[in-house]
Amino acid sequence: ILLPDLVAKVLSTATESVDFIKKMAIYMNTGINEYWIVSRKTARPNILLKENGIYSEPMMYSKDDTVKSEIFEDLKIKPHIAGLCLR
Repeated sequence: ILLPDLVAKVLSTATESVDFIKKMAIYMNTGINEYWIVSRKTARPNILLKENGIYSEPMMYSKDDTVKSEIFEDLKIKPHIAGLCLR
């Protein structure tokens, strides 16, 4: 089975805790190396990178920052321009 190296998720307010906690554990245990989470409540992206088999503390960005992937060097997104932050 081929798995992606990166998963990006805009959290639904109805399932935010499931996506942030349960799915994070699933992704970490299945080999997803980079997990992007954007909360609709705060409009702030959080990036988790896998280090030594577990996700590091989230790198937190403001909605106006340029978010950059650590594993795909050409991937750069401004969440508010991409429509990811729906506040």
